[in-house]
Amino acid sequence: MSNPDMREQRARIDLIDKLIVTLLNKRAALIAQLPRMKHQAGLPMLDENREREVLVRVAKHNSGPFSQESIVRIFFTIIRECRNLQRPEFEKLGTSKIAIADPSTEATP
Repeated sequence: MSNPDMREQRARIDLIDKLIVTLLNKRAALIAQLPRMKHQAGLPMLDENREREVLVRVAKHNSGPFSQESIVRIFFTIIRECRNLQRPEFEKLGTSKIAIADPSTEATP
């Protein structure tokens, strides 16, 4: 691959990285609104069933080249960081309940 080709590929990758960051921040902005909504509805901070649904759904949408396991790990990290983003607001609201996953729900996609 010549240098101009490599520069072009890297520029495309940089653009995609920028889009990923933009989308992650949009997701985080939506997530940041959830603590108050959950508190008002009497819902727990952490809902393992919902998190599992997200992981199963994104794995189903994966068409490669990432493996299902890689996609699940990536999204698990995103979910964990979003949880961390919500935690201070939940603590401020005095909400820390956790909804434990239903053991009959499949753990992997």
